Amino acid sequence: MEKEVLAKVSEGPHIEWDLTRLFSSSDDQALIDYLRYVISRKDELIKEYKGRIAEESIEASELRLVFERTEEVMSKLAKP
Repeated sequence: MEKEVLAKVSEGPHIEWDLTRLFSSSDDQALIDYLRYVISRKDELIKEYKGRIAEESIEASELRLVFERTEEVMSKLAKP
């Protein structure tokens, strides 16, 4: 599963970030767990909302949930 997570993250454009303040290495289990969490949440959001925002077939209250769920993912990394 760890290799699958890293492979999925590597699919996009090559970007390098210095995460040494957050994780001890690229093999840090906390990093793998966080990436697994982010990918899972991303997949859930895509499955539930893909195309609906562009087609304007989403209520304001649902759009608010999208932003809240996205913020939840981002804030998880910010917490020590």
